[in-house]
Amino acid sequence: MLSGIINLDKPRGMTSHDAVAAVRRCLGLQAVGHTGTLDPDASGVLVLCLGGATQFARLFENLEKTYWTVIQLGVCTDTQDATGTVTQQREIPPLTPAQLHNILDRFQGTLQQIPPMYSAVKYRGQRLQ
Repeated sequence: MLSGIINLDKPRGMTSHDAVAAVRRCLGLQAVGHTGTLDPDASGVLVLCLGGATQFARLFENLEKTYWTVIQLGVCTDTQDATGTVTQQREIPPLTPAQLHNILDRFQGTLQQIPPMYSAVKYRGQRLQ
């Protein structure tokens, strides 16, 4: 049986589950798992463990990760992401590079994420929305 670890460049529009299913079909394997979910709207490296290497998936989940993003200031949506319906829009005054850097510094380092109410996270067995 094939075993190993691969880095898959997951495209936007594909769920992590879809990526695992595609690799299972391509390689004819049942034992394929990912080491952390990427949002369907995100593209990037999705580490997949194949065959006997699936036992190591949990080791990868807690490794340091780096994210790159594009942000749009002054817009709120009902889903807290770019796919939602705009609920508020405000003019943003010009920011100096120093002001922007100070704001973005709050999003550096170890962060505790709070999932939005519109997410796949379950509470008491039910999806939030």
